[in-house]
This record gives sequence, structure tokens and C-alpha cells, in this order.
Amino acid sequence: MYDEDRNEINLNAEEKLVEDPLTVEEAFCSARAEKWKMAMNEEMKQLENNDTWTLCELPSDRKAIDNKWVFKTKLNSDGSIEREKARLVAKGYSQIEHVDFTETFAPVMKYKSLRILLAIATIKNYEIEHLDVQTAFLNAKLKEEIYMNQPEFYERKSRSGKELVCKLNKSIYGLKQASNEWNKEISNTIKSFNFNQSKSDTCVYWKQSINNNIIILAIFVDDIIAIHSVQDNDEWDEIKEKFKKKYKIKDNKNANFILGMKIKKGINSLTITQELKINKILKDFEMDLCKSKETPSELLKLSAADCAVTEDDKMKMEQLPYKSLVGNVLYLSICTRPDISYSVNRVSRFMKNPGEKHWIACKRILRYLKSTPGLGLHYQNNRTDKRI
Repeated sequence: MYDEDRNEINLNAEEKLVEDPLTVEEAFCSARAEKWKMAMNEEMKQLENNDTWTLCELPSDRKAIDNKWVFKTKLNSDGSIEREKARLVAKGYSQIEHVDFTETFAPVMKYKSLRILLAIATIKNYEIEHLDVQTAFLNAKLKEEIYMNQPEFYERKSRSGKELVCKLNKSIYGLKQASNEWNKEISNTIKSFNFNQSKSDTCVYWKQSINNNIIILAIFVDDIIAIHSVQDNDEWDEIKEKFKKKYKIKDNKNANFILGMKIKKGINSLTITQELKINKILKDFEMDLCKSKETPSELLKLSAADCAVTEDDKMKMEQLPYKSLVGNVLYLSICTRPDISYSVNRVSRFMKNPGEKHWIACKRILRYLKSTPGLGLHYQNNRTDKRI
């Protein structure tokens, strides 16, 4: 474990933990209203450029699904605002199985695969790069015939004044099959670049470079993480150009912030931390001003005897976000905080019927995180033999 220098981040909590609007009305009334409007216009421009839908009248035997705007603030690794992002999302819960969709499953890279890639990059002193596919799902063609209402504030009518709907041509975000279709699309593209697909993680691809090194790609929805030798810079640049010709790509070059994890690369070392995520969790569960603790749990045994028994106790516990809190700390333990794994394992055993002692144990984990937000995983290359 590694404790990152806290002095690197000088932003206050308000700058790091920005609030995203939940509705269009909230966005338009916020201090960043103009930026949210620009983000919506940019999203609509990309939807139109991608030929995402065709406006038409709704057939009498069909029902159009609805949609909503989702707003997200993209942050830099230091917690400052990178940009505002607005995304139009279909309300796929109203889709009918075997009519509007069939397959829905889509894999994503395992977090342990990411840790292995970072370890390989540290041992072999490889470059770590990050590509972000913009409006990724819109690159996958839709097989089913689906109609959607027009986006709020961007409605158009026919020349005769009749109401129009969107006949979807592409797999827009929110559709149940969207992830599945995009996964097939990106997988076929990477294989066409002569990459081999890993058998243990189908979202990891590799190929032997011209210089007999290895180039590895890992896919997490629309994020592409790549590691490669400096000797293979030219070959990797050619691969990137192929990606850019096929998709709209944001090239982040040297990766320093991936999937909410801050990556700090040193000389023969690498560190990943999640201080921004920890601070957000503390704020979300109103524990940002709590007293900190030096350990994630007490020497007390949690058992089924501590579960809620009376109806009043059960109702009281149902009002607490126990499952949500356990899910958040479980995510941290999987990514960068193995030091809380045992404590998380203890509280996760009582998800069905937690008691007050279990809730106190959950908050104890947050108190420990409050005292150690900069802890993370540290990779150190002390090897003389660079073979894997």
C-alpha cells in the first residue's frame, strides 16, 4: 500500500465534488447552464452526424419508447473540471423482449486484468495510454425496428404539422442491447488489426510487435487502455490512426486517470489511488465530517444474532442505505484498497437483514477511509530479469 502526498491536491471539497443536474430544468437553472446547453448541442450534433435515427410518423401498431438527458461532469486527475457532458439516453426498460431486443449481455475488462496490465507495464517499463471512444454505442448498427420519441427541446414536426418520432438506425445509449452490439463492433475491429483475444478475459487483446515486444489492449465499454514498449511507438501510432479513421477518438496519450483511478508513474514504479472517489463516497453518505479511525474494523465478531429482529428494527434498517454503502466500499476494495477487503467481507454477509451493529461496522470502514484517502496500490520494479 502507498500513501500519496496529500499536498499535490490543493482543491477544496466543493471543487472536487461537483454536483450534476438530474433534469434539463436543473441544468438550465444552474450556474453552468450555458455549458450544459453547449454539451447538449454537441451531443445532438454527434447524433445527427452518426445518422442515429430517421424522423418519421409512428406506425399505428407500434409504441415509441421515451428518453431522457443525463448530465455528467468529467473531472481531471486533480479533481478540476475537464468538461461538461450531456448524453441522450433511451428508456430501455419499456422495451419488449424478443420484439425490441434479444441478446443483452456484454463483458467488460476485469479489474484484476487492469492491475496485471499495470504490473506488466511497470516491470517492462512500458508506456500506458488511454483512448476514449466518443459516443461509442452509436457506432453499432441496430438490427431491430425501434421507435423513440424526439429529444426534449429538440422536437420537430412534419411540413404538414404532424408529430414525428425517431426510427433508430444505431444502438443508442439506454437500449437493452446497446452494450452487446457495441462489444461485438469493437471486438471485430480490434481483431481486424491482427490482435488475439485473451481466453481468460475476452476484453483483453494482444499482439506481437515487429520488434518482438507485446502490445496489449484492454476494453472497458468505451475506454481503451493500451500498454506497449517505447520501441513500438511507430507501430502503436499506426494502430491509433486506424482507430481514429473508424471512430471519433479522444486520445489521452499518457494515462493518468482511468476508470476513476489516478495513475502516477515514477521511475521504475507506479501507483494507483482513488482519493476523489473516496471523498465522494464520504460526502454521499454524510460522513465527510466524521471522526477518523486508524483501522477499518474493531475486534468484534459480527453474527446473525445482531440482525434486526423486530418489525420496528427492520423498518429502521430499511431506511438506511446499507446495500449502497457496502457496494461502494466493495468497489474500492476490488480496485485499489485491499486493506479494507476483510472488513467489507464481514459486512457484506448481512445484506439481506442487517442490524444496527452491522451499520456501525459499515460506518467504521468510512471512518478509516477518512483517515487514509490517499492510500493505494504501489508497483515497484526491482527486477533485473525483464522477462514475464
